[in-house]
Amino acid sequence: MRHDIRQLQDTLLASQFACVPSGQRRTTDDFYPAVKDAHPDLCDDNYRCGEVCSNGNDQPEWKHAVRRVQQQLKRQDGSRISGTESGTWIVEPPGLYLVPVSDEWRPKFKKTVNSPVPTDADTPAAIEPFLPARIWGTTETESPAKQSYIRRLRPTDHLLFYADGDFFAAGQVGHIFESPEVGDWLWNHTESLHVFTVTRYQDWAPSIDDVWDRLDYGKRKVVNGFMRVDDDLVADLRQHFGSLDAALFDTEPVSPASRLESPKRVTTEYDRIQRDTTQVNELKRRYQDRCQVCNARLEQGNGDGYSEVHHIKPLGRPHEGPDAPSNMLVLCPNHHADFDNGMLRVDPNDRSVKHLYDDSVDGRRLDRRPNHEISADFLEYHNTHLYQGSADH
Repeated sequence: MRHDIRQLQDTLLASQFACVPSGQRRTTDDFYPAVKDAHPDLCDDNYRCGEVCSNGNDQPEWKHAVRRVQQQLKRQDGSRISGTESGTWIVEPPGLYLVPVSDEWRPKFKKTVNSPVPTDADTPAAIEPFLPARIWGTTETESPAKQSYIRRLRPTDHLLFYADGDFFAAGQVGHIFESPEVGDWLWNHTESLHVFTVTRYQDWAPSIDDVWDRLDYGKRKVVNGFMRVDDDLVADLRQHFGSLDAALFDTEPVSPASRLESPKRVTTEYDRIQRDTTQVNELKRRYQDRCQVCNARLEQGNGDGYSEVHHIKPLGRPHEGPDAPSNMLVLCPNHHADFDNGMLRVDPNDRSVKHLYDDSVDGRRLDRRPNHEISADFLEYHNTHLYQGSADH
């Protein structure tokens, strides 16, 4: 394979087509313009596939590379690229991660994020093709919640970096690596094996007050650990502001000097889906924060339980599900992610669970506490429109 085609293929695979905006694409042809605009030096229209193999047709070989990467990402768990049976492609929208940076790690952040990292004689081969780049990451974990967040990290996801009680910088995920060698090379810390490059970096961010207000968070304004914001909340922001960018960064950056002055408050109004947090909290209390799929109960640092509420028929366009207990399930982060990704289905009649890869819950019965009626219609909607397996799996 010619060097430029190999480089294009590796770049598209590592970035999961970050150059292609999110949304539905009818055919592969809809990917080509964005790829060529982003990588013109790697898209040689004069290098035809007929030069590569005897069965090639009269088409640029770089387009074959695009199709190869599409198919590879389609088979990859957690990819932002997926295909449907009708032949259309879905490019997932970005998520939102809150990333704390401790006092101990601030000098390392300054070294590898504030300034792009260059190559040197000891650069690991896995990351060398993507340098210079800003780089950050997180450690391996035994926490199921954090492991779920790490597993769902994708290129183009938004990052808000947190320290000393506020967000201080922002960016987006570029390329993702799992490499203790990279962690050792960058920070002399092999446990930091979940590594990602940071694109569109800026050394300012919206205040934690603004972020909490827009997410409608009622809890204490603190980021205790590496976390992903619930996708339903992010979908609300995207629906009402047009994009996550607009929701987070529709104010001018604040200079360091102005932070010393008395803050000026600006009142903004916008429409959003108003969730009934009372119902959500009551449902969590009823299940004692135990997952209805696996019965696991996670704990927070203060000893309280931690769970998430999933809407079986999603809120907002295009699904327009209701914010009602009959459309809600109490789940651990792992099985919340699996529902979102279509890995789970629940039989509307006997509540038996089908899971595409986790044998430990496949065949179990969904837990249902007294006075929590779960709509069979909403389960059927999920099974028909969102579940990724066949009905008889």
